[in-house]
Amino acid sequence: MCFSLLGLYLTFMTGVERTGNRLLCNIVGSLIHFVCLASVFWMSAEATNLLMVKVFNADVHRFMFKASVVCWGLPGLIVITNSLASPASLSTCS
Repeated sequence: MCFSLLGLYLTFMTGVERTGNRLLCNIVGSLIHFVCLASVFWMSAEATNLLMVKVFNADVHRFMFKASVVCWGLPGLIVITNSLASPASLSTCS
């Protein structure tokens, strides 16, 4: 989760003013969308892990590997699907 939040902060701080070039603006918009979704997915994974360990006393085999695949893969799939379905929705570049 720390890497996704760090990516969100760095992408936003370095790319928020990059609206002159349409391609660069779309890339920055997609990256912000990806890392924001990844942050939410990681928060959900941590809450699920806490619930499983503390409440149900269950230990999921290789939980972090499974969480990594889901928390980095699903946001990527969502952003790719969104960019292919509606490229104009990536950003509001001028």
